Formats: sequence, structure tokens, C-alpha cells
Amino acid sequence: MEITKDMTLREIMELRRFDQMQGQFVSASMGDWFRDKYELTLPQLQEQNPTWFYEDLLYGLDHLLETAYEKEQYVYEVREGVHLIHLPAKERKYEAFAYFDLAVLKRKDGYNEK
Repeated sequence: MEITKDMTLREIMELRRFDQMQGQFVSASMGDWFRDKYELTLPQLQEQNPTWFYEDLLYGLDHLLETAYEKEQYVYEVREGVHLIHLPAKERKYEAFAYFDLAVLKRKDGYNEK
């Protein structure tokens, strides 16, 4: 399945393969502002909020959907309210790359306390 520009946000978020993503999409944290947006398509959302380029959103959602079909689990809970989403690159370009030190999650402010 491919996500198309004609699908509403509700149709996209209710895709069965996105069950693990419930509460992870940006819309989950936007409360009332997003309530009336579920029936919009991605181009219509871009009209209301031009900083969200719909073709980039389509690309990212399609890649996430591919991952959801390939991996049984792709969302991992680190602790309550903190999740990691496995979204592998389509093509490996580097032998080494930066990574996020999970120890930062255990610090109170992430900068000063160790």
C-alpha cells in the first residue's frame, strides 16, 4: 500500500500498520488545534500551515509504512512517554555515524548532572 496525497489525515493515522504509532504522530501532542484537521488531505494541511511541505510528509510516511511492513516491531518504549522509532536509511552512505547516548535520558537536565 502507498499513502497518497488524496488520503485524509484520519485515513493515514488509522492504517492498521500504524497501530504502534498511536500517540507518536505530531497530531497527538497538538490537542484542540489538530481536532478539526483530521479530514484534511496533506496538501490541504500545507495550505493552512505552509511550513509542512506535503511531498516531504508523503515521502516520510511512505518510508515509515515500508518499515512497518518489514518489521514486526518498529516502535520501542524506552520508558513511559519516551519511545524510539526504528526508521532505517534506505541506503547506507557512511560506515560510522553519530548516535544518541541513552544515558542522557537518565539525567535530570541532560547537560549538567551526570
